[in-house]
Amino acid sequence: MTTRNLLLGLVAIITTGLWSCSSDDPVEVSVPSTYSFQRDGSSTVSYSGQTQRLDMIAEMTSYGKGGTSEMLDEQKLLDMFRNENSPFSDADLNQTGDSRKQIANKLYGQGDGSTPVDGGATQTYFENIIKDLAAASLANGNEAGNGTAGTLTSGSSTYLVNENGFEPVQLLEKGLMGALLFHQGTNVYLGPEKLGVSGTELKDEKNYTTLEHHFDEAYGYYELPTDMSKFDDMGANKELRFWAKYTYSANGTDGVGYDIANRIHDAFSTARACIAAQYDHQGEDIDCSYEDAISTVKEEWELVVAATVIHYINSAKGQLTDQGALSHSLSECVGFLQGLRYANAGNGKMSNADVDTVEALIGSNLWEVVPANLDSAIDKIVSKYPALSDVKDQL
Repeated sequence: MTTRNLLLGLVAIITTGLWSCSSDDPVEVSVPSTYSFQRDGSSTVSYSGQTQRLDMIAEMTSYGKGGTSEMLDEQKLLDMFRNENSPFSDADLNQTGDSRKQIANKLYGQGDGSTPVDGGATQTYFENIIKDLAAASLANGNEAGNGTAGTLTSGSSTYLVNENGFEPVQLLEKGLMGALLFHQGTNVYLGPEKLGVSGTELKDEKNYTTLEHHFDEAYGYYELPTDMSKFDDMGANKELRFWAKYTYSANGTDGVGYDIANRIHDAFSTARACIAAQYDHQGEDIDCSYEDAISTVKEEWELVVAATVIHYINSAKGQLTDQGALSHSLSECVGFLQGLRYANAGNGKMSNADVDTVEALIGSNLWEVVPANLDSAIDKIVSKYPALSDVKDQL
């Protein structure tokens, strides 16, 4: 099946972009099976800026993981964070000026997407992780212990941890997946400001509208394959990254219990088809609302975050006698956990107090984990995400 013809919604609000027109014989909106949209023979999909920010996080993380054997340059990491002084080996990522693409200015807490302004707290949180990572690398010749930074091994893997057993590079990478990718992809580009722009006029000299472009940028932060028939093979071959990678891990009967990956992709595609119809079928009667599809993307993406946190707590429960593996899993867990703070512009299913409770149950010192508390942490999360209740033990 190459397309799915959908007749969606009757009610719409033109001023917000959530619109529809109705008649006795409305235009049917075709939703392609791939995230591919064209106009006059050329693609209207564009999200290169999002790919660049994902590349920045990937390179910064790769450099940080080298701290197990090399002393890391704190200033270089901070330069990567703010894209200053040409820090990236990929020259295309190195930019200058106030409009340069960077990580720091896209984090949660800066007022974009109707989110609160946190006075720089989120940026400072990550700057402190970066400093902790660089400081821990100075002790990479030590065998880590309670109160002593250094390295831990588990099988063939080596991890750099701080004095409390946390792996800073995991707190950094997984934390940025929430504070930047999840935040920008949902709160900002699927928020009222970015969706409240024109869908009936082309952007500058482009062949897409501003509304189409904003929506594509949300899609770019998830980075699912445009052709989902390739998703399973790409996941098995470790060709996915960031949220697409962890959606693959959470997908299906062994994960959340259903095909959440295609549900998210179909919602993205459905909404994008409705948005394209605003321009392509001007003056025609169309029944097409993308509000429900956008809600699906936001809700399912948040569920992936919660499911991934539970997954790493479950992993830790089986690693209590392997400190290296335990520190690795719980560091990933705590990094992902921060993402739940940012859901729905700070009004997600878990409040900051709820996240603090889970974090306290995990503990501030991974050398002193209380096994029973890990079960309590899972139960706390499931109480807010009851859809995970029946699958919490298999995640």
